[in-house]
Amino acid sequence: MDVLTPDIDDVAVERACKGDRNVSLNRDEMAAAFHQLQARKLSAREIGSRLGVAERTITQWRTGVTPKRRAGRVAA
Repeated sequence: MDVLTPDIDDVAVERACKGDRNVSLNRDEMAAAFHQLQARKLSAREIGSRLGVAERTITQWRTGVTPKRRAGRVAA
């Protein structure tokens, strides 16, 4: 039986945690970034701002709703 492993680019996650919205994250990466920022005790507003999602979304993630992929932004 194959074990599914998360598909995570650690550099992309770190960039997102620093607030870089030009990086596109898959669901596993978004979850990893959320958990890292959560561990740093950031508020829902701060986490949402860094990851480019609404504060309400962070509140939902805290209750167990699975993070979804965030589309990257195109550099102007």
